[in-house]
Amino acid sequence: MAENSLDVTIRSMEEVDLPAVLAIERQVFPLSWSPAIFRQELKDKELAHLFVAEVSLSGGERLVVGYACCWLVVDEVHITNLAVEEAYRRQGVAHRLLTEMLNGAKIEGAQRATLEVRLSNDAARCFYEHHGFQAAAIRRGYYPDNGEDALVMWSSTL
Repeated sequence: MAENSLDVTIRSMEEVDLPAVLAIERQVFPLSWSPAIFRQELKDKELAHLFVAEVSLSGGERLVVGYACCWLVVDEVHITNLAVEEAYRRQGVAHRLLTEMLNGAKIEGAQRATLEVRLSNDAARCFYEHHGFQAAAIRRGYYPDNGEDALVMWSSTL
């Protein structure tokens, strides 16, 4: 993984980012979050934490190429979404998003992290395993679009 191959900036998501985030969301996930869900998450500052990854283009323009969302509940961080635009994958963007999100959660008191991932999503499972997550359980029929099971993963090494 070429973790520093792009000039990537991670920052808090803002409502102005939603068109780019929604385009990535629809590209990546069969079950996309609606604009209303993202807006609700942006309003819920106590629970939800949302981030975007931007890259610099020529001329100084910044382009949102990925995003990550999580909930911070007491001492646990639940990763709800992490996606990178297809053209920017395997260039360290997801690594930067996950690292920044988990570091921020640790500063806020999180001691462990969890997420669900489709059993068929081998690339995501490998990515999370590479970052210290381990399979813990299966949620049967978790995804309503096709009834696919989800693998629950945990990490206690924040």
